[in-house]
Formats: sequence, C-alpha cells, structure tokens
Amino acid sequence: MTRTTRPPALDLAARFPAIAAYARTTVRLHPRRGNPTAQDSHLGGPLLWPAGEPWPSCGRPKAFHPNPQQPEATVGVGQFYARDLPELPFPPGTDLLQVLWCPHTHEDLQGSIGPYVQLFWRDSDSITPTTEPPPEPGMLDGDDSRLPLPCVLNPERVREYPWYEELPAELVQALDGLEAEFGVAAGNDQYSYQYSLSIASGSKVGGWVAWSVTDQIPQPCPECASPMDHLLTIDDYEWDGGSLPRWRPIEEDLVDHLADRPTGMDLHDAVRIFVCPVSLDHPVRVDCQ
Repeated sequence: MTRTTRPPALDLAARFPAIAAYARTTVRLHPRRGNPTAQDSHLGGPLLWPAGEPWPSCGRPKAFHPNPQQPEATVGVGQFYARDLPELPFPPGTDLLQVLWCPHTHEDLQGSIGPYVQLFWRDSDSITPTTEPPPEPGMLDGDDSRLPLPCVLNPERVREYPWYEELPAELVQALDGLEAEFGVAAGNDQYSYQYSLSIASGSKVGGWVAWSVTDQIPQPCPECASPMDHLLTIDDYEWDGGSLPRWRPIEEDLVDHLADRPTGMDLHDAVRIFVCPVSLDHPVRVDCQ
C-alpha cells in the first residue's frame, strides 16, 4: 500500500535559498506488519541465506549477560534489494543487503551502546537458498525488544534538511526567527524545524541524522578515519507526538500515534548505521540514542 508523507507547511528553500544546498533525499521505509518472503525487501522477515554458509554468531562482550563473551546467534533484522532501494551503495556485482545484529547490549561500539551490527552485500542470483531455519537467539532474559516482527516495506522518497548543528550560524538564526514568527513556542508545531521541516522520523535509508538525544557525534571510520555516511536508520516508532503532524502518512490519519510501532521493537529511539565511503569492507559504526 502507498504511504504518502504530508507536504511541509512551508517551502524552506523558497524562504531561505541558502538552505537548498543542504537538502538530501531520504527513503522512508514505512514498514508495516505483513508476511514478506526471502525474495522481498523487508524488516524482520526471512533472509535469502546461502546454503552451506554458517549463520553468524557474536562473541563480543555483552553487557548484563551472565557470560559476557559467550557466542550468541545473531538476528536477521532485514534485507533490501537494489530493485527497491537503488539508493543503497551496492558494491559492483551485488544487489542485496542483509542486516543482522546481536540483540544484546554491547558497550564496545566505538563509544556507543547497543546491538552489534553485521552487514552482508550479496548477489541474489548466485544464492542457492538454505532450507535450514536460522538458530534461535540466545539468552535474552525475556527481553525481545530488539527482535523485529515481520514487516513489508513501502518505500517513499522525501526531502530532508540537516540537524541544527550541521548548518551555518546565520541559517540557524534565520530558522529561530521563523519559529518565533509562526508561534512554534506556543504549540504551532507544523512550523517547527526540528519536528516538522527537517528530518523524517521512522526507519529510513540515507538522509540526515537527528541528534535529538545527544549533541552531534562525529562518526569517523575506525580503520581510515574518513567521515562515515549514514546508511540506514532502524527506528521503533514511525512518528511520535511531536513529529505526528508532518510525518504520519496521509493514509493513516486515523491511526493512534502511540500504536504505530510496526516492528514491535522498543529501541528507546533508533539504531543508526554508518558505513565508510572509502570501502564497505571497513567496520561499520552504530549510534544508538
């Protein structure tokens, strides 16, 4: 089903031409509960896993675990085909990205805390799929908050503008004046730069990152120190009370915003995955807020 983001209340580039240079296109994934197959792009569904290839495990130190370095099976978070999401940086000869993570909390993620993420870039035509089911995740102590339920995707391209800290001071001052002019402080949130005019909420590919919990955190490549690119955000809620007026799809105007947690996960905000523009073989970075 089509999901359509409501147009912004104001065309920022028309009002402030200098901000046009900072525009990016992001792909809102709009995951919704469904029954995807291994031949589909999805979150939480079955992966097109090659026969004979061992399912990955994680032996990295885990917090709140009775045996912190005990290897545990990872979880298939999602997969994305180039035919649906050509914006992903597929290496030559590949057309499938698979994302897995260890759902335990890790404290060694380059300064962040969260799941340990692994990426697999594949040529789907060369895969003979396994008939074996993936292993069950290890000891979770009843916490399944990072195990996504199966969701189909409804990709939509929208324009975004960056977080305040990534704009020059004169633009930030102009945006503050805009919010004062339209009474954002009095509750007119459709003109709020943070919630309505800049960064899309929910799970998405590419685009800008919202640093709403922390200040902006640099993301240098652990191997070559190059500034890393935002690859993917996996979010739990698709919108919240502040972002609802803009980012809840038009087709879902009657949906209670508190009920819109399609993957069933509780991430406390989102998991943001970054990759190195120099080489996708370099380690990924993860930011959890």
